[in-house]
Amino acid sequence: MKKLSVVISILAVAYISSIITGCEEAEWNEPKVSYHDDDESHNWGMNCMDCHRRGGPGEGWFTVAGSVAKLGTNEPYPNATIEMWEEIGVGSPVAIIEVDALGNFYTTEPINWGDGLYPAIISQNGERIFMPYKTMIGACNSCHFNGEGVSAPPIWAK
Repeated sequence: MKKLSVVISILAVAYISSIITGCEEAEWNEPKVSYHDDDESHNWGMNCMDCHRRGGPGEGWFTVAGSVAKLGTNEPYPNATIEMWEEIGVGSPVAIIEVDALGNFYTTEPINWGDGLYPAIISQNGERIFMPYKTMIGACNSCHFNGEGVSAPPIWAK
């Protein structure tokens, strides 16, 4: 009888653990935010949100993510800053995202897209360049990909 109650207890714990783990996988968004000098990112130039999305294999569901290249090259540009603005240069940015040491930027923080945001890149020397039109998506490399099939030039900084 004692063995049976031990087996039932083990099965109950296993069942409860599987429910908790399943809920975490379905509902949990692991916080991830890039920062200057960090070298933990990967897949520079790829569309980050192919993996880092709800239900995807990547850790964290990114709201904004992409890669920055040195002006006129296909080489990573580290430690720049990305800003998201409601209007070009008016008020304050609604989000500021640091580019890491490998030229990638990403955040899982919620973004209020409103009726669209103007992204800006700030180079290491402080030069700010705005994208001239609003966007409603944060999958920056889905358009600014550094390979075949681009619909916009890479995100460049000088």
